[in-house]
Amino acid sequence: MEKKLKAPHIYTPKNMTGLLGLYRKMPQSLLYGGGTGILWNQHRREIDLSGTIISLREVPELNFISRTESYLEIGAMAPLNRILGIGPHVVAPALHQALEQIGNAVSRNFATLGGNLARRESWGDLLPILLVLEVRVELRRQGTAVWIPLARLTERTPLFMEGELITRIRIPLEEWNCQLYQKFGARQYGMENRMALAALGKVQKGEIARFRFALGLGSGVIIRNRELENSVEGKKLPLPDRELLILDELLDQSLEKIHPPLTAVQKQLYRRSLHWFLQRTALSPVEAAPGNRRRLSL
Repeated sequence: MEKKLKAPHIYTPKNMTGLLGLYRKMPQSLLYGGGTGILWNQHRREIDLSGTIISLREVPELNFISRTESYLEIGAMAPLNRILGIGPHVVAPALHQALEQIGNAVSRNFATLGGNLARRESWGDLLPILLVLEVRVELRRQGTAVWIPLARLTERTPLFMEGELITRIRIPLEEWNCQLYQKFGARQYGMENRMALAALGKVQKGEIARFRFALGLGSGVIIRNRELENSVEGKKLPLPDRELLILDELLDQSLEKIHPPLTAVQKQLYRRSLHWFLQRTALSPVEAAPGNRRRLSL
């Protein structure tokens, strides 16, 4: 017989000041937003939410979405479906596609961008596209607020200081005429972990003016090689074979740093994705956009 669970103590602050004050006094509390990440691994008949819970639902500062000329600003509690509702004409098409593949239509009414970024183990799917978009996040605790690049957040250990949480996310609004988001299921390819790839390119007069490329694994490992990106920028398309060989060497150097090592299948998918994107970009920037979803073949 399952042991009867104790009822949690739930606090529902109505504004940011109240939230930060409560969290400072009770830093061991469970922050409850949409609840999808918290409930994912619950296997009992009764949901185990014992202890102290601080609900984020009634804090208006966490639930807004606004837009300026240079960025889209999203409250950490705004549901993914609200972000999708803005449409791919504002949200980068590759990010729009990535968000569509998180959970299902029902769970996306509750899942949030802030909740995803607050859980290191769930970074694998969304982080590659958020990194190449060079997203920034606001971290707040009572008395302090700071904006940092998402890349810096991924390097922190521990992820948060005591009493600190993500409150806002800023996504730059930039023009990229070549975009790619591709997700590979672990079971589909016989791998231990799923993979997600994201690439952004800006092609002008047959030349790669800007390029970004990142890989995320379901295990929480993220790869982005700035040297590889810089080596592509300024090159005329199509890239000759010797340039592709140089890219492969830089790519291999990145993969050597990963522990546990990638499988041969994962390495092949990563390399072919990069080549595919650059090849399609050379033919036509439009063909490398998410609207033309072609399965990458081995």
